[in-house]
Amino acid sequence: MKNYIYGAGHYSSVITKELLIQGLEFDLIIDKYTEKTELHNLPIVISAEGLDVNAKVWLIVSAYLCEEIIDELSGFGYLNFIPFIDALREAKNCVPELARGAIWYRNNQPFVLNKSKLQQATSLLSDQKSITTLESIALFREKPVFDTYIEGDADAQYFSESVPWKDSVKSFRFVDCGAFTGDTLISLVNVAKLHHKPIDNVILFEPEDGNRKQLIEAASQHQDFQYHIYPCGVWSENTFLNFSGNNSASHITTEKDVSEQIMCVTIDSALMGAKPNFIKMDIEGAEIEAILGAKEVIKKYMPILTIAIYHKPYDIWDIPLLINEINPNYRMYIRAHGDMTEETVLYCIPKNR
Repeated sequence: MKNYIYGAGHYSSVITKELLIQGLEFDLIIDKYTEKTELHNLPIVISAEGLDVNAKVWLIVSAYLCEEIIDELSGFGYLNFIPFIDALREAKNCVPELARGAIWYRNNQPFVLNKSKLQQATSLLSDQKSITTLESIALFREKPVFDTYIEGDADAQYFSESVPWKDSVKSFRFVDCGAFTGDTLISLVNVAKLHHKPIDNVILFEPEDGNRKQLIEAASQHQDFQYHIYPCGVWSENTFLNFSGNNSASHITTEKDVSEQIMCVTIDSALMGAKPNFIKMDIEGAEIEAILGAKEVIKKYMPILTIAIYHKPYDIWDIPLLINEINPNYRMYIRAHGDMTEETVLYCIPKNR
C-alpha cells in the first residue's frame, strides 16, 4: 500500500523527517498551497485527484483543517487516513522541536510557569473543561513533550458549540479584529444560519492590503446585512505603528527597519456608537493593547468576547485577568482549537444577558 503525506508546512517538515529516520517509506506529498516542489526528497503535488485512492494519507497539518481535507479527499474516493495525532504519536521525539516553532515560543522569553497568576486565571473559569485546558496548556509549555501534549478540538473556532454564548445574543452586531480574508465572516454567516440569528451589521478590521482585497470580495457576496471594512489595526490609542505584512501572520512590530506603517484606532473611539455585542480578536499578539483600547465598550455594552490567547507566552493568564479587571461580569471559558496549544481562544460571556 502506498503512503502519501498531506501537508508541506513546518509540522510536516519536522514530522516527516522523523518518520523517514524511523524507516517509514512515503511516495509523495500533497499540498495545494505551497510553492515547494519537494520536501526531504519527496515530490510535492498540488492535488490528490488521479492518484491511488487506496493509499494511506497521513494528515500532517493543523488538526482544525483535517475535517475539511478528509471531506475533499473522500470525494475523490480516499478511505484510509492517518490523523495528525497518530502521526505525532509515531514521531513523538520531535515534539520539542515542533514546540520551538510555535507562535507562542520565545527564545528570548522562555516560558516560566507563574503559579499565582495561573491560579487566579483558573478561578475565573466557568467549567471543568476550561480549567483542565488552561492547566494542560501551562504544563505543556513548561515541559513540551508528547506525554504533556494537549490535542486541539475540532469545534468551530470563535463559535464553540460547547460554550454557552448563544443565549447571550439575539442578533449579531459583530466586530472582527483581524478579519484576514473573511474566514471568520464565513463562519459567522454559517453559525447565524444554523442558529437562526440575524446579522444586523459586521465591522471588519484588516490593515494588510492583499488580505483586504480578498476580504472585500468575500464580504461583497453578502447583501442581507450591512458591513464596514476598516483598513487599519486596533490598538490602545489612535496612532501610526510599524507593520510587517505577511498574509495571515501580518503583525504590528517594533522593528525599525520595517518601511510600512499603518493607522491603528481604538475600538472605543471608532465603534462606541455601534453598540457591538460580539467582538472577536485574533491580531497576532496585539490583543492586550486592543483590549485596553476597548475598555469603555467592554464596560458599557458587555459584548461577547472571543480572544486569541496563544500569540504570546503569558497571554493564557494575562488576558483573562485583564478582562476581569475591566469588567468582572463575565463567565469565562477556554478552548484549544489547534495543535501545539495554538488557536487557543478565551470566550467571555456576559453574566447578566
